[in-house]
Amino acid sequence: MIDNGLSNPSLFLNYIRKHVDGLAIRAVSILQCSQELCLDVFNDSAFEMARDMLITPKRLSYAREKEKDLYESLISLTNSKQNEIQKLICEAVNDIQETLTDQACSLEISGIELTDQLTVKTARDLKKCTSIVQEFVLVRLNKAIGEKLLSSVSILHQDYVGTLTRCLSHLERNQDDDEASISASKALQE
Repeated sequence: MIDNGLSNPSLFLNYIRKHVDGLAIRAVSILQCSQELCLDVFNDSAFEMARDMLITPKRLSYAREKEKDLYESLISLTNSKQNEIQKLICEAVNDIQETLTDQACSLEISGIELTDQLTVKTARDLKKCTSIVQEFVLVRLNKAIGEKLLSSVSILHQDYVGTLTRCLSHLERNQDDDEASISASKALQE
């Protein structure tokens, strides 16, 4: 007779029991490994949260202090530059005053009737002459002042960027984050 293992059911049940026990042990060990991994992640997260809770207020107060220093530095720089801008405007006006007066005097205005004494005949013509000369003078003044201010603004821009770069690099030196993150001061320089 062919023995297919069913002749002795107790041996078969014993085999099945051992096989199921082996599978259960394997499942329990996999579950234990995943539980250990989860606990490690939880412990690391709890440690990082506790560290952040201790360090973040210090970082925030440090950042506020540096922000205040930067703000005060920029305000003082702006105030000093404002005086320089006023001086530049006065210089521009003084530099072109004579040439501007000569150019305005030699300005030819069409459609105006003059008397024998070279004065305008009507108030309307006087108003027209005044507005044309005024516009001419303002355009020339704006151009001269704009050129002087443009050179000053580029210097002011460099001062602001320099101050901001120094502040950012100082903050980055005191920061404990990983080195893989992009540097804000390098990004600002680019």
